[in-house]
Order: sequence, then C-alpha cells, then structure tokens
Amino acid sequence: MQLSSQKLYLLSLCLMALWLGLIIGAPFLLSLPSFNGNKVAFLIYWFFSPVCHQLKESSFIIYGNQMAVCSRCFGIYLGMMLGVFTYPLIRSLDFTRVIHRRYMMLAPLPMVGDVVLLAMRVYPSLLWLKALTGLFFGLALPFYLLPALYQMINQCFNFKSVASLIQTRGLK
Repeated sequence: MQLSSQKLYLLSLCLMALWLGLIIGAPFLLSLPSFNGNKVAFLIYWFFSPVCHQLKESSFIIYGNQMAVCSRCFGIYLGMMLGVFTYPLIRSLDFTRVIHRRYMMLAPLPMVGDVVLLAMRVYPSLLWLKALTGLFFGLALPFYLLPALYQMINQCFNFKSVASLIQTRGLK
C-alpha cells in the first residue's frame, strides 16, 4: 500500500494549517470572556512549550495576549506553510529529489546572522525581523522534509514489498 504523493501533500498542508491555527488561535481564545477558551488556550500554550521559549517580549501580541510561540518560531512555521503551499509550483509532487544540502545550509544563515547581531547589540530586537529571518528558514524546510517523509512513510508501510519479501524468502 503506497501513500500517494497528492495525499501526503494535502495532509502536510492540513497539518501546517492546523499548527498555525493553534498558534494564532490561542491568544484569540484567551480574549473571549464568555467562552471557556482559557482552558483550551492554556493547553495550546502548554503544547507548544517544548518547541519554543514563549517569552512575551519576543512574541507577537494579539488582543493583548501573546501568540503560542515567539516571533522567530512563528516565522519558521509560517515559512513552512508557505513552502508546503508553493511546493507543487516549484517541484514535482513525485518527491523523488530533496533540495541540495548547500541550500539547506544557506537557509538558516539570515536567522543565525540576526542572532549574532542581536548578541553584539548592533540593533535592537525587532519582532518583524525575527519573523522574517525565521520565514526564510521555514520556506526551505518542506523542500527537504517532504521528500524524506514521503520515502520514509512508503518504506515503513509498503505492505506489497513486505509480502513479496515473505514469498521470496519462503516464509509463508
């Protein structure tokens, strides 16, 4: 049983939309007084706490509440969503080739440069710049991760190849 490339693409798109929806939705839920959104929002913040420091001074604010991740992480996830969305416009959905490693090594350079310049106090911390540098990195990730994920899923769940292996080895 093979997972079609179109199904993996649509699944990736839906998961990224859900991921971003949770990040943006948490501050909205906190702002609703009549809805029992506080418990749900706190669960969302807790869910994202292992992947982000969630410092208020590094986060975008919506309705007086910070997003579930910092601005840089938000940029990375938004970039990933845009990368998944534009994937079929740039590459074939057959997922046979990953992007060259040099591009994956170049993708985080703006982000690393921003961190270094912030540490050297060359300029103040700018949320939009953190998000923008994260976005560049996030844009590249689907072009590396989707082909690898597609191959991994189809190797792990390729029941036809397991059945043929059993038949050729005489294990039946």
